[in-house]
Amino acid sequence: MSKHYGRRDVLRVGASALAAGAFLSAGNASASMYLDTPPKIIEPRIFTQMPNEFRRKGERSAWADANKGGRPVDSFIEGPCFAADGSLYITDIPFGRVFRISPAGVWTLIAQYDGEPNGLKFHPDGRILIADYKCGLMELNRVQFETRRFRVRSLPSERFWKVGTTGF
Repeated sequence: MSKHYGRRDVLRVGASALAAGAFLSAGNASASMYLDTPPKIIEPRIFTQMPNEFRRKGERSAWADANKGGRPVDSFIEGPCFAADGSLYITDIPFGRVFRISPAGVWTLIAQYDGEPNGLKFHPDGRILIADYKCGLMELNRVQFETRRFRVRSLPSERFWKVGTTGF
């Protein structure tokens, strides 16, 4: 059974578009966007930034040599993951660091080791699992803030790089 759609009818273009309120006009081949209400404009503001005491200005790292053409970087933040208390945990790849940013925006260095952490995720038992380019899968104990390497096999041509989408 077919149904004729008029110019004022709309066709759903997918679940993500529906969630965003976007539709394509059935009578408009140019696929213009239609929004029921215009999006609210939100002015950005800086909530927090890495304090100077944690910046490693002018220091080279093996990661920056390989990924930034040898140009020194003072940090390269990756792997954001929120804790239940609202703190944000992030990694700093070139210098093997894990930071905690409190809900008030205060930075704390909680771990530093010989690695290149690029992502992390909380295990239901409270441990933090870290994907590390150099070391593979790492575990960070949140009480002592010590890292431990898991025995993980990887292909010689590929470095370990992702834990963020892994479910438990």
